[in-house]
Amino acid sequence: MYAETAAKAQNSESRRRNNTKMKRITLVLLMLTVFLFVLTTIFSCNKIDEVEKIMTDETVFIEKQNEIDPESIISFSSKEDFGELYAFLFENQDREEFLVNYIKQNYSIQSVREIYNNGMKLYGTNEFKNYVSKYPKVFYKENTGDSEIYSFPGSSLMSYLLNTEAMLIVNDTLIKFTLDSLLVYKSERIDDGISNKIKVQELIEKRQSRIEVSRSSEVMLKQEEYSYKTAYWGDARRIVARLYKFYNRPPLNGNDWDARTTAQRRYLGVWIQENADAVGINHFGCSVSCYDGTTINLPAASWQYNNSSDIQRNIVNTGSSTPRPYPWSSCLINHTGLRNPTWIYVNNNQMFN
Repeated sequence: MYAETAAKAQNSESRRRNNTKMKRITLVLLMLTVFLFVLTTIFSCNKIDEVEKIMTDETVFIEKQNEIDPESIISFSSKEDFGELYAFLFENQDREEFLVNYIKQNYSIQSVREIYNNGMKLYGTNEFKNYVSKYPKVFYKENTGDSEIYSFPGSSLMSYLLNTEAMLIVNDTLIKFTLDSLLVYKSERIDDGISNKIKVQELIEKRQSRIEVSRSSEVMLKQEEYSYKTAYWGDARRIVARLYKFYNRPPLNGNDWDARTTAQRRYLGVWIQENADAVGINHFGCSVSCYDGTTINLPAASWQYNNSSDIQRNIVNTGSSTPRPYPWSSCLINHTGLRNPTWIYVNNNQMFN
């Protein structure tokens, strides 16, 4: 009797232990399932994030802005029409205010050049930051080492033609500029009797639109040689001299060669733009020999802004041809800055090194 009772108790204990063991196994399996689900979800999210990161700015642009109001952008019916206006801009670039008003009156857009100039008048004030945030495609803050300079997309001449999104249209091609790239899209004008609009289609090409061409560089930017020369009024004030080459093709045949002078001051260890009494650019004539056998001879030219921090001018526009380097081509740029009563200079900055 006692043995039978003990056996039953032992069996009961064994079943209890087995049940406990099964519950533990079930709990472990459940926890493992939850863990695997969470892990899979995380990996899936990461994968989605990776896919989103892979999506280029160009793809996002097409998705977010595939229709454009024709009234908000300059549209040229042909490359020839574009070329004629570009030549007009080059011939009159010493009349900046005139050109800004000419574009506004004849094409009814607010150009990158107008927006940039108005913004830089506010530089150093509380209003400047808010103004810049309204036009993120116009103001690009370049951080180069310990230097901070605001730039606009495109070349000096192109800035008169670009709208607030840094775009223009030639024939059925939409061109969009960033600080250092040119994006070319296929576009189509749609007029269905109800609304007139421009539809952005696939990306045709992306290429670098700006490179710095000076070989005597002092700093590096994005692992590329950076045109950067300086002259000083002392420890805390200076000018920065730069030379740029802009690729404006395709479909805009031609290369722009720009010079730029920027006044800066050192503040808390960083060089930032600051108005000087004057900043300027000049040269005493240029001779440009191109690979197609043509030669471009330019007369002496000089530009100066008073009470300003920045000036940028197109020196040479070579059309569809490519200039040969120095000594076949030569254009010595002089950059100037004035803080009463002292002038400082970066002289003989060779455009075609």
